[in-house]
Amino acid sequence: MQRIIPFLFLILVLVFLSLIPKSCKVEYVIDGDTIKTSCGKVRLSLIDAHERGEPLYEKAKEFVQQFLRNCDPVIIKEGYDKYNRILALVKCNNKTLNVELVKNKLAIVYLRYCPYSKFRDYDIFYNFCHYIKSNKYGCLELKRKGQKVIIFNKCDKIHIDGFVTTYNGEFIPINVTIEKQYTIDFYAYFHKNVLDPKEKIFVFDRNGFLLAQLGSS
Repeated sequence: MQRIIPFLFLILVLVFLSLIPKSCKVEYVIDGDTIKTSCGKVRLSLIDAHERGEPLYEKAKEFVQQFLRNCDPVIIKEGYDKYNRILALVKCNNKTLNVELVKNKLAIVYLRYCPYSKFRDYDIFYNFCHYIKSNKYGCLELKRKGQKVIIFNKCDKIHIDGFVTTYNGEFIPINVTIEKQYTIDFYAYFHKNVLDPKEKIFVFDRNGFLLAQLGSS
């Protein structure tokens, strides 16, 4: 038992040291939410940016490159993802890259990870993550039928004053009360086919909080 205690103490010390913020050199930017540093690959916590081939991929990547220019960012780590990438906040010149990407509408908040992230109370993430506990997030489910998107309500009657949008930027304002379901016809609104088969679709309220999405993040 006496041998085990020092060993456990050493493990705790190593874990603590691994979580201390550290300065890392940027080797290159992979995309809008992932960078390669001297500390390893870093996946920005709690956000999701466009993937290669999607409309804002290049713009988000360029934003990250500009943000990190002439800066050795401070990495505030919270753990690792399933690909063994460091999950972290990335700070430079008193600004946080994760937050700035969301503010500039180049990334969305990854709401499903709010319950597991230690950064859920940090800056704007507090509003997003705590909003889903007490409001409409989780009540709505989206399904697509051709150029139509059907919003299914799984809770009590809900009023939505907000908008439906796609990753490609098509935007339809809505101000409706939904008891069971509500259908949005993109063709009727735009007078042309705008939804690709794998189009990601989002429903936001007027404050910009995500209420539902269709398509993987």
